[in-house]
Amino acid sequence: MDNWQTTWLKRGIFLCTLLTIAFLFPKPLLVVAILLVIHCLYFVITQDKKTSLIVYCSIGILGTAAELLCILKGAWEYANASPIGLPYWLPLLWGSAGLFMKDLSKRVQNHFQNPT
Repeated sequence: MDNWQTTWLKRGIFLCTLLTIAFLFPKPLLVVAILLVIHCLYFVITQDKKTSLIVYCSIGILGTAAELLCILKGAWEYANASPIGLPYWLPLLWGSAGLFMKDLSKRVQNHFQNPT
């Protein structure tokens, strides 16, 4: 698969992540199952698996921890949250956002280094 196809497939994965959460959030365990399948697809198609896994896990953990602090302080709350106030799918969303930003930053960097 060439770089152009991979780029659009990764964007589609991120869009599917958002749409899954938006339409299925009342069923959080179903959302988690679908996101795990979608994100496994990302790791199958990406070339830099090690870096992507590090980004996915670290942003997933850090983003979730930051939201947990805000929720515990009363800044906001989620519908259909777990007993501690977070949706079960939130770490997966943060991980996906980290991957999206990693890929976007690589694209921007490549564009300015090799403008075509």
